[in-house]
Amino acid sequence: MYQQANIRKYLDVPFHDNGRVKELGAWWDPEKKSWYVPPHIKAINPFKRWFPESKLNLHLKSPLLFVLYKEFCFKCGTVLPIVSLAADEYEDITFNDDDEEEAESYSFWMFHYVKPIPDPVSGVNAEQFPFFQYKYSNTMKTKFWLNVCPKCKAAQGDHFIHCEVGEGFGVTSAQEASKILIVETAINAVQLDGETYAYSDSHEFINEYAGRVSLPEYIRRKNELFKIS
Repeated sequence: MYQQANIRKYLDVPFHDNGRVKELGAWWDPEKKSWYVPPHIKAINPFKRWFPESKLNLHLKSPLLFVLYKEFCFKCGTVLPIVSLAADEYEDITFNDDDEEEAESYSFWMFHYVKPIPDPVSGVNAEQFPFFQYKYSNTMKTKFWLNVCPKCKAAQGDHFIHCEVGEGFGVTSAQEASKILIVETAINAVQLDGETYAYSDSHEFINEYAGRVSLPEYIRRKNELFKIS
C-alpha cells in the first residue's frame, strides 16, 4: 500500500501504542492531536492496525438484528426500552504480533460499545428506536451508541446493560429470554467498531427463546409486540 505525495494518513492510536507508532516513523500533528504517517514513508502496511477503517472489527455475515428488552432507568426509575445490535453470524477481526489480520467466526451475539454505524443502520434506528443514540460518555470519555431514558434523558450504562449477570440483557433463564424480541432486518454486509464481551449463557438463552419478527412486521405491530407498560 502506498501514499500519494503530500497526503497524510492519519491514525487512530490508543495511548499505550504511542511509543510503537513513533518507533515506526509516525509523526504527531499538534493541531489535530493525532499521529499520522508522513508522506516520505511509502509502504504504510506496518501501520494498518491503526487505520480508522481497521477499527471496523465486527464483520457481519448475516443481516443485522435489533434486540429489544426492558430495564429500569438508573436515574428516574422509569421502565424503559433498551436495544442492542446483533447478528446470527459474524467475524471478529484482530491483529497478531506480526500485524497480520486474523478472523474468527462466531454465531449469534450482541454488540456493545458500538461506535459510528453505517447510514442504512442509523436510518432504521432513528425511525424505529430513537431511544438508542450516539452520545458522549463521561465515564468512557468517548462517543458510542447508548440507550437513553425517554423520560429523563439519562444515558444508561452499556456495561450494566450488557455485562452484568441478572441485569439488562444478562438474562439467566429461558423465561426471562422469552420476553426479549429480536427484530430481523435485511441490512447485509455491515461492518462495526464494537465489543462483544458479555455473559455468554445469556446469549444462548436469547438466541433460543426470544421471539423473532421481521422489521416490516415489527413496524406494523410494534405496539402489540413490544409494550413498555
